[in-house]
Order: sequence, then C-alpha cells, then structure tokens
Amino acid sequence: MTICRPRPNSGSDDQDSAGVTRSGPEVQIKPASLVQHGWIADYPDPDNFLRVLLHSASGGTLNYGGYSNPEFDNLLDKAGGMAGAGDRARIMADIQKILQDDAVIAQSFWRSVFVTANKRVQGVYAQVALEQHYNKVWLA
Repeated sequence: MTICRPRPNSGSDDQDSAGVTRSGPEVQIKPASLVQHGWIADYPDPDNFLRVLLHSASGGTLNYGGYSNPEFDNLLDKAGGMAGAGDRARIMADIQKILQDDAVIAQSFWRSVFVTANKRVQGVYAQVALEQHYNKVWLA
C-alpha cells in the first residue's frame, strides 16, 4: 500500500517535488469503475442478479466493473444446479460473504415503490417489477 502525506519539503530522499512523503509497502492500484445501475428481477431468484451482473462468464454484458473471482463463479455455478433450498441457501450465504469481502457492490439506496389510486379503485397493488396489472382492478 502506498501512503502519501503532505509535509513541508525538508530535502529528504523519500519526498517528491511536491513535498509528499511516501512510506509503507507498495501495492498495485487498478482503476475502479463506478456505475449506477438498477435491476429488476426477471424471476425471483438470486441467480438472476448474481449471474447476469457479476459472473465473469456473463461476457461483461452487465458486469461493467469487470468483476472476476473464480471462487464466486464456482459457487454460483454449483448453486445454480441445485434443487435443495437448504444447501443452496448455505452456498448463497458463502457467495454473499465473498461479495462483501470483495466490496463489489455499494448499495447506495433502496427505492420505495408506491401505488396511489382513488379509494373507489380496488385491486391495485405494488408489483415488484413495477408492472401495472389492470386485469384484476375494478371500481367499487
């Protein structure tokens, strides 16, 4: 890691021309991507988010940051082929821990979904994908 702290130039060999002293071990710093992105599930399964947005084999279609972690990919592939909810949930918890440790996603906010209607309109509800289904709506 490179730690820089400004100091008055005292002529020390470890200072650059701006008077910044460098100390500590060197690390490679790669450019980071910052992307604002929204996603609504096509179907209610974590795989619909994780595979499309973060799996390295997604071809970068929506993996804008180029995230790649073989352990994440392997666990996601394993979970995708499982039918048992209990074992799959444990693997998904491991996947979530990897994403937290790698600090891949910064969830800046959760959007609230509101539906407003005249109280005479019955059967209106907030659908998770923000679709409006009027086939079960009636006037009272």
